[in-house]
Amino acid sequence: LDNFVMNRLTGDYFERTLYKIFVSMDKHTNAEQLAQVLRVDLNLVLNAISVFYRLGIAYRAPSELEIQPNRSIDVGLNSSRKQSGEGSLVDLLYDAVISDCSSKLSLQNQNIHSNASLSNADMCTSLTADSLESKRIAFMFDSSLTAILMMGNLSNSLKCHAVTLFEVGKLGDESLNSFLSDLAEAPCLTDVEMERHNEYLQVLRCTIEYLRSFAELDLIRCGSLLGLDSAARMRLLCKNYRLLISMAPLRVDVSLVNPSAVATIGSLNAEFTSPWFQLYIYKTIGNGPLSLLLRRGTRLKCLPNPFKKYSHLIVTSWAHDPTIITINSCLITINEMLQHNAVFVQATNCSLEDLQILHIPFPEYVQKCTVDKDSTTTTTTTTRGPLEQHPYFWKIIELLDLTVSCGYVTMIRIGCSSKLDCENFKKAAGVEKKRGLMMTFGPSAMNSKDPRKTPSTCNSDIVDHYSCWTLYDCVFGVPLFDKRLNASICEKLLTFELVNFTNAKASLTFNTKLLHQVKAFIAKYQTESVAQSRHTDDNAAPYPEVNLLFYEGEVTIWDVC
Repeated sequence: LDNFVMNRLTGDYFERTLYKIFVSMDKHTNAEQLAQVLRVDLNLVLNAISVFYRLGIAYRAPSELEIQPNRSIDVGLNSSRKQSGEGSLVDLLYDAVISDCSSKLSLQNQNIHSNASLSNADMCTSLTADSLESKRIAFMFDSSLTAILMMGNLSNSLKCHAVTLFEVGKLGDESLNSFLSDLAEAPCLTDVEMERHNEYLQVLRCTIEYLRSFAELDLIRCGSLLGLDSAARMRLLCKNYRLLISMAPLRVDVSLVNPSAVATIGSLNAEFTSPWFQLYIYKTIGNGPLSLLLRRGTRLKCLPNPFKKYSHLIVTSWAHDPTIITINSCLITINEMLQHNAVFVQATNCSLEDLQILHIPFPEYVQKCTVDKDSTTTTTTTTRGPLEQHPYFWKIIELLDLTVSCGYVTMIRIGCSSKLDCENFKKAAGVEKKRGLMMTFGPSAMNSKDPRKTPSTCNSDIVDHYSCWTLYDCVFGVPLFDKRLNASICEKLLTFELVNFTNAKASLTFNTKLLHQVKAFIAKYQTESVAQSRHTDDNAAPYPEVNLLFYEGEVTIWDVC
């Protein structure tokens, strides 16, 4: 979108329709199919196409299916708009506008009204005439990616792509060559603050090139898909894509997909990105940091007694990134957050600068060998560092059956009893002290206070007590913030054949089963009134109704002192 200026009007129906068509259109979908997917009048779609065409952000492409043999069309009229087709926003079948619209409009409107009674599953099936091989892969991202593309002294072309990714919400495979070329030519700035920023761009480029080796690839912004209702969203994804792969971690406050309808590698369900999922895996494996989930409106006078031996807290306001604060001054901050959202509080003995983080990629080949009749150990033939052999990592691999999806498990070190112990550990491990936020994308690009978004601060081959480390979270998808972690997970996509048809079907079963288990866990601590109240329409993860404490492997209801 060159020279595009956003000036949205609140409540403008046609403008909302334009943005819906922005993220839905592609060269394989004509106007009639687009109207069917969005369940809108064909006249409205044709008017929107006309606007795009006159603005110069779409061009007329001759179609063998739409053009009548006895009709001549001067394709050369728009050759100046095409710029040889490379890097164009969309190959739009605008010829539907000049076809015999009267008969098509009446027929299409009848079809739309007749399809109104079909179920979502039936509609997905009816729109999936193309073979699986002809469908694309979608790489799902959030607005943090566009923010990184916009910051810094980068080329104007990269900023133009960032505007397209944010406003259109999609960059099709036809435009990726231009995008990749601009990423490769991004200036390598020597400033320390921008070093990680440049690495992020190159990791993004390598990831796109790698995923394109499997099939045609579209980049889709999750926030733009949320502009569609859930039924239209599923019809669009089922029609065009055989596999959805998300960046990790992904900020998703609303469930984007039905896990039983389209194969997914990533956290595209609100439950998987909420504190509920962390509590679920802590309870499942019996390990995790001391955690307290507080419902909105709670007035906290004191923390539970087990928190007294810790010096810092990882505090996460619902649907926001975490922050690390000292325990001595936490009550004012937490109570302020509780006025607006539920809050998730976790204990640690390390400040932001001293927090030790290790990301361990999965899936991994697992073998069980019996030690005695009461216990088993889990081993692997892959050479790994001592910390990557952490028993709780293998326990979550086994209990959650993480063999048909990919991502990473984040471990954090909370066993330090003082800041001095943190410093001694870092010296022994050979970890250099970070200079504030400078080594983690700068203060505004990515929030380094989130352990899931911060590159590993220590190597897995250091020797340390397993008891000092605990599982923090399990994240699905392909990370872009850590070069080594990204390369390892991309390699596993190929090694474990996660992109092929058989394993794609297996991921449907895995995601459906895991989501069902997480929802069952949530339901244990909710009442029917909560399930039927807010968040029902947008399928967001429900707020907690009671305060929950995770301590010594168990989740219990905690009464405010």
